[in-house]
Amino acid sequence: MLGYARSDKPADLESQTARLRAAGASRVISEPRRYGAAITPQLDSCMNDLRPGELVAVASLLALGADLRDIFHRLGQIRAKGAHLIVLQPHIDSRRGISLFEAADAFAQAQSEGAPPPPFHETAAWARTKLELQNQTITADQAAARHGVSRATVYRYRD
Repeated sequence: MLGYARSDKPADLESQTARLRAAGASRVISEPRRYGAAITPQLDSCMNDLRPGELVAVASLLALGADLRDIFHRLGQIRAKGAHLIVLQPHIDSRRGISLFEAADAFAQAQSEGAPPPPFHETAAWARTKLELQNQTITADQAAARHGVSRATVYRYRD
């Protein structure tokens, strides 16, 4: 079984590596997560070298990508190669199948485990601010201060 660890904290990488080894990984590859970047040369190499029937283990789905799109892409690669995935937390083993409820729980957990927050312009708070801007109850300067962005950024995303 091949283990893959990814985190932006060295202590987390060590912890994931230990957990993957304890789960039976004979080899563990790790790389730092660059905040907001999906640059994973080590994982890319592993995906290219996967063989049918091989097992890939990760501590959590978040190791596979920065967001659900990245995670689904990696899951598709693993499946296309005929390999299998084991997730340690929550425990998922693709060899035994997975229910819709288990999948939903796993994705929810991955998102809450430190995935970067959505961009400000995709939040409910920004939707409310846009309404206030349209109703002229706040200024662009007030909206910028509220969301920690520049006035130009407010104008860019107000429509």
